[in-house]
Amino acid sequence: MNELNANTLIIAILSSSLLAAALTSLATGLFNIYIKGKEYENKYFEEIIKRRLEVYEHLEVFLSLLKTSSVDSDGRPYHLIFAYGEDKFYEFQQHFHYAISKSVWLDARTKDVLQQFTILFYELSDRYDLDKEHLEAGKHCYERVVELREKLEKSFSDDLRKLHKVKRFLKNKPESEGYRLLNVRTQQGREELRNQPPSENPEK
Repeated sequence: MNELNANTLIIAILSSSLLAAALTSLATGLFNIYIKGKEYENKYFEEIIKRRLEVYEHLEVFLSLLKTSSVDSDGRPYHLIFAYGEDKFYEFQQHFHYAISKSVWLDARTKDVLQQFTILFYELSDRYDLDKEHLEAGKHCYERVVELREKLEKSFSDDLRKLHKVKRFLKNKPESEGYRLLNVRTQQGREELRNQPPSENPEK
């Protein structure tokens, strides 16, 4: 009887040890899977932040170009992007156009402000001969450029403060960001663009 009890005890101990080992192995495996998943997620988030930062660097240059202005002989101010003629005017916009082309990485409110800049620049190119009337164009839109620049600066700062909130950024992205081309060189095209509603789900 004692020998039977001893054998039963040994079997029970061995079974308990094997079960504990199996549970430990399972827990270790699950933990490793979790860690690998978090490492992949972190690398994925790092790549998104890197791509967004690249676009915001171009926006920063564009903003800096809008902060320099001068005063004409008639006492009216204009930004220096209008000081050198049509070719230089479009050259100054290269960082702006880069940001537009990569706008999928931008916050919705920032894209809305860039859209307003697009309308303004096309309206100026339609209204003025920018190779000869660039100063008049700059003086005409001086207050509007200041207004849009201040909006863009605020949105820019807000975006950078929450750049690390990748999950929120992805959650607020619409499933499809398809665009319909509008001929903004026509009055109808500009009106359609101007009347488009702001982007949905702006980040807070």
